[in-house]
Amino acid sequence: MPPSSTAEAPTRGSMLRGFDVAESLRGLDLLLAGLVEGAAPRLQLADTAQAGVSAPVLSEAHFVLPAQFATRRGVEAYKCCLQALAHAAAHVRHSPAHSPAGSLKPMGLAVVSAIEDARVERLLFRECPGLQACFVDAARSEFEQSAQHDGYFPGLMLRLNLALLDATYEDTHAWVRKARELFERQAARDLEDYAAFRAFASVLANDLGQLRVQFNARDYRALPEYRDDNSYLWDFPPDTSPPPEAIRVQAEFRPSGEAAVGSPESGGAGGDTAREVETATYSYPEWDERLELMRAGWCTLLEQAIDLRPLLLRRDGEAAGAALESSMMVIPSKLRRRRMRRVSRQWEGDELDLNAAIEATAERRAGRQPDQRVFRGYSREDESASMLLLLDASQSTADILPDGRGSVLQIERRAALQLACALHAAGDRVAVDAFCSDTRMQVRYRRLLDFGETPGAAFQARLRGLVPEYSTRMGAAIRHAVSRVGQEQTASAAVLVVTDGAPSDVDVVSADYLVEDARVAVVEARRQGIQVYGILLDDGGEQYAARIFGPGGYRIMPGAEMLPSEIVDVYARLAWRR
Repeated sequence: MPPSSTAEAPTRGSMLRGFDVAESLRGLDLLLAGLVEGAAPRLQLADTAQAGVSAPVLSEAHFVLPAQFATRRGVEAYKCCLQALAHAAAHVRHSPAHSPAGSLKPMGLAVVSAIEDARVERLLFRECPGLQACFVDAARSEFEQSAQHDGYFPGLMLRLNLALLDATYEDTHAWVRKARELFERQAARDLEDYAAFRAFASVLANDLGQLRVQFNARDYRALPEYRDDNSYLWDFPPDTSPPPEAIRVQAEFRPSGEAAVGSPESGGAGGDTAREVETATYSYPEWDERLELMRAGWCTLLEQAIDLRPLLLRRDGEAAGAALESSMMVIPSKLRRRRMRRVSRQWEGDELDLNAAIEATAERRAGRQPDQRVFRGYSREDESASMLLLLDASQSTADILPDGRGSVLQIERRAALQLACALHAAGDRVAVDAFCSDTRMQVRYRRLLDFGETPGAAFQARLRGLVPEYSTRMGAAIRHAVSRVGQEQTASAAVLVVTDGAPSDVDVVSADYLVEDARVAVVEARRQGIQVYGILLDDGGEQYAARIFGPGGYRIMPGAEMLPSEIVDVYARLAWRR
């Protein structure tokens, strides 16, 4: 009997309603191999324990899908997997693997990667035109769901992605329009010329720098979500490690038999910053204001040195310029601490030297010529002083200042170099350190200049190697700085803290907790006779600064350009005060 006319054959959509990523992994692996048309990476699914894998990760041997892909079912799950596999296959077929990053900064890496993503997808659509509609839908959906459509970097990347995928989309932002024009012009010439696309992508990244577009590489990831983390595209010099603010690479997921990116086994590294080498570990207490309890050994401080090899070979105009400026800076002599030393047997003075006067009288009575130096006076001599400049190097110091003169950390670098040169010329002892924190277990402390060290090329290289990262656990850093300066045998000692915000860390909920701990650290230091003074690049920092450093113990900078001269003036006053 022939089948009923009302019977329906199963449709593709109905077949995919029960699609499960984990159960279909073998079939998806075969699909990836078919799209690559050659030796394809093996498909894997990250498990829930590997929560750090938030984006697909591509290497020559493996393609890892994040665990959240397995939480979906049905048609949408299938589309997302198809897009991810097709995009990865496009990279394998058309992108040069592990290209040298060169001098590209993190934002430059992100822009060049986004242009490369669009280029290989365009090549993919030329070979498989039926896939384009699927990719356009994903880009438009991501764009419509996002609230970041303004001048922030993630929003611009979403707009750029949609503009390069969908010919019907019109964007009003001049940078997006320029990017589309350059891309289409080069695509019409030669879509396979990787070098040409990378060249104009670098120009686009420079334009964003001129526009002062803020870029937080720690939180940035390529969108839409089917795109991999782009670690497949880049290679870094073997003698350096990737800068913390570089785009996330596949160190978060290491299949068996592969070395982690940046590890000695992999040889992977990156960026133009130096490797940090842990030299010592210290434990410090922390004050818990809620319990009114000093928690002994609560914080672990990692003292780190910066490997200078990749930095001493690089010229730095900023550091050179600051060195020239520093030659014009001096410590005001009227503010330097001077010791009053009593001097006997003077030709003139404010009071009579009784012993010299008696001897002169005896000599006269004996008929001999007496010594006429019968007065006593005082001689003023400059006392030596030691100061440790402690720089906040947390992630927030990467923010560009409103006056456009650079980031907070760049201003701190210039000020540190100028102060070190000025104090060295004055004969005083100075050290420069920096700190940041990643929970109480990793308070990272960098020694940039030791007491007695000449602030020369090595110091300037360490300054260049300092990058903003993590948070601001100030109390432990102050305690370590105080222990360092407390070993100095000078008449006065001080710690000068330069920061752009209140103490904070990711493992602390209460806003007052770390402020109170920093306050207690300052009180402890002053009990030891060591001054601790704060300079804040934060207009709204009056309240917490007064709590931490006390009345008269801090300054709030009205403008970042004044920081170098203010630091010198504060130092002179601290050196004068016993």
